[in-house]
Amino acid sequence: MFEYISPEVPPIAHMEGVDLITEGVVTLGKTLDILERYAATRDASVLREKKDGAYLLAQTLVEKCTSVKFIVGRALNPAHQNPDMPISLSIKLRLVKDISDCLKGMGKPTTLRYC
Repeated sequence: MFEYISPEVPPIAHMEGVDLITEGVVTLGKTLDILERYAATRDASVLREKKDGAYLLAQTLVEKCTSVKFIVGRALNPAHQNPDMPISLSIKLRLVKDISDCLKGMGKPTTLRYC
């Protein structure tokens, strides 16, 4: 059963020992939007407008992390090989870099590692 349904962001999942499981590119894109709005205003209410995976990720990155280390896989998702799907690996890599840059702009130490 889903705790929160959003038409914009896929639902989150739960697994013991993991803080947050989200879909991927769609959630990362929305998270970047939220972080950019927060960075512009420093208004914490921006982080709590909704309860979807993107907002939960943004809250975690801003409020619970003193530093962030991104370990970014470069494997291709076979589902994204459909020519009707406009999502590509380069979009994911760019979103993670932009999120990292946004966090750095807020004074959070971040590192990126690609594997």
